[in-house]
Amino acid sequence: MKKLLNVNEILDILGIHENTLYKLCQRDETFPVRKIAGRYKADPDELEAWYKAQPTFIQEHEQKLMQIAKRPGRTPISVTKTLQKMAR
Repeated sequence: MKKLLNVNEILDILGIHENTLYKLCQRDETFPVRKIAGRYKADPDELEAWYKAQPTFIQEHEQKLMQIAKRPGRTPISVTKTLQKMAR
């Protein structure tokens, strides 16, 4: 049996704050954690697969901006410039 990751190891791998981790555990049904004896644990392979399946910030917002730019009657916007402003 593989060693499961504890909360501190999950935080180190994902590079997130502890509060963010607990919010993910509560709100995201696809987040691969198990609560064992009152403590969250994660399988490293499942955690990696979940992480790779998450859309990046740029992908997510680029899709939204492309939909806005394609609307009839609107002047086209520069998606690249808008993404650069959002990243600041």
